[in-house]
Amino acid sequence: MNNKKIRIDRYLANATQYSRSQIHSLIKQKRVKINENTVKKIINIDLEIDQIFLDDKLVFYEEFSYFLLNKPAGFVCANIDNIHKTIFDLIDLDRNVFFSVGRLDKDTEGVLIITNDGKWANWVLKPKNHVPKVYKVIVDKDFDERIRTYREPIEIEGYSVKKYKFEFSDSTRECLLTIFEGKFHQVKQMMRYFGYKVVYLQRIKFGNLVLPENLAKGEYIKLSNEEIEQLKEGYCSENKK
Repeated sequence: MNNKKIRIDRYLANATQYSRSQIHSLIKQKRVKINENTVKKIINIDLEIDQIFLDDKLVFYEEFSYFLLNKPAGFVCANIDNIHKTIFDLIDLDRNVFFSVGRLDKDTEGVLIITNDGKWANWVLKPKNHVPKVYKVIVDKDFDERIRTYREPIEIEGYSVKKYKFEFSDSTRECLLTIFEGKFHQVKQMMRYFGYKVVYLQRIKFGNLVLPENLAKGEYIKLSNEEIEQLKEGYCSENKK
């Protein structure tokens, strides 16, 4: 890197669990230093030269960051929207830097990954890598025997879904559905194929990343690099079998 500079709040947001607003408070509390100097305002730092300390502990920079948001209904997966509220109205991340990995419909809840790593996101979203997404689905009427025993491809608009998995419980209108692509309204289209309307949809798992039970709607957590690498390595090795 040649004289690569970055705002100190972005640096700390990428390298710690703190949000931008929390970092501004830390600076006001004089807990942040550049080299030996206490930071008094938001400034640019040089990644090649400067060392950043938080509470006198050296903070190492991470070029890429990954977050898991428990998306509530009512928000669209866009960086900017002139009509609807977006996920960036929920999270304290730079909408000019970060983006969602794929999309959930406005009325869909659950696991949404947000990152600034475009290469990783592109890999995860490629259907050939078979990264599973698990949804909790509730429909408008009781399941019949056809959907419970169906094993053939499911035809949706312009596509034939060959790989999927239904899991039915004692509930007559609720199931889990695992898919491996991310076609437009795919889950809703698949249920419509059997004559059902989806009345509630929640993504509960993305690859190896499970929605934490204690993560409230609208809240998000930072994912470790280990979790991200495990996801990629796990499905890379699976595809080589």
